[in-house]
Amino acid sequence: MTLYSTKKPLTTQPGQVQTGNNHNALSPAPSGGLVILCSGEDEGRAVARCLDRSRRRCFGLFLGWEGSVGGRLCAVAVTGDGENPLYVALRQMAHIFQPQIAVALEPVSAVAEGLHGGDFVLIREAARCLVPAGLARNICDDRYLFPSEAIRREILEAPAVASDAEGLAIVAEALAHNMPAESVQPEVPVVRAGCSGFWPQHQSVRNWVRSRFVVEVVAAGVNGFLSAAHDLRLPALATGVVADGCSDDDRLEFRRHRRRYLRAAAVLSLRGAMAWLSRTPQTVSRGPRPSA
Repeated sequence: MTLYSTKKPLTTQPGQVQTGNNHNALSPAPSGGLVILCSGEDEGRAVARCLDRSRRRCFGLFLGWEGSVGGRLCAVAVTGDGENPLYVALRQMAHIFQPQIAVALEPVSAVAEGLHGGDFVLIREAARCLVPAGLARNICDDRYLFPSEAIRREILEAPAVASDAEGLAIVAEALAHNMPAESVQPEVPVVRAGCSGFWPQHQSVRNWVRSRFVVEVVAAGVNGFLSAAHDLRLPALATGVVADGCSDDDRLEFRRHRRRYLRAAAVLSLRGAMAWLSRTPQTVSRGPRPSA
């Protein structure tokens, strides 16, 4: 699939990015596929290696790849970290591709026991949270941990954003007995994520974040991704791969076998999305067409 442009396509050498001179010249491509948003280049490259006939593309504000999986069109965009980049990326990619489903894949930090480096997780709900740099033993009231009352209200009063429960159940069932060879985890956990621009660096902070916000992992941008999906009324699957955990061993394990775990996460993300599409095509609803 190509991004349909009024200009003649550019001829590129291997490794180059094919793009046009004017983003406004791009018009929506045929609908019916899926888009995958990755916060980093390594995650995006791992997904692109799983696609048929993948090639580099420029999607206006974002670079990525496009190809096909299971006979369906698939576009992969590298967005960067944070709520805003993922929110903007999904709205733009939905305008260009009009997908049936959107998937997000980003590294997460585990704050709950039982999650280990390299584990792939499904995110059922995302809420904003605060991750302080450290904690003093004599501070019991979290009001003293927030930089200001405005930021405290912005975090605590922001509603949590949930994934589609029916679709998540389909994905979890499909992956229960379909783990790739690269994966070492026995099953795929379903977790609640706290969204923050920082990962906890100390065990005391992890414990506080877990108990205060009732989360199992900390992610950077999944809240923005799910918010955009809700605005667009677009089925969305939020996933993560544990890159940091409750011990130094978890961090080292992921670093040592980074490519292997990202490959497993890419395969599981694609299998989950395809299972959702194949099992419940009638539930995929079309929302209002978003603006660019």
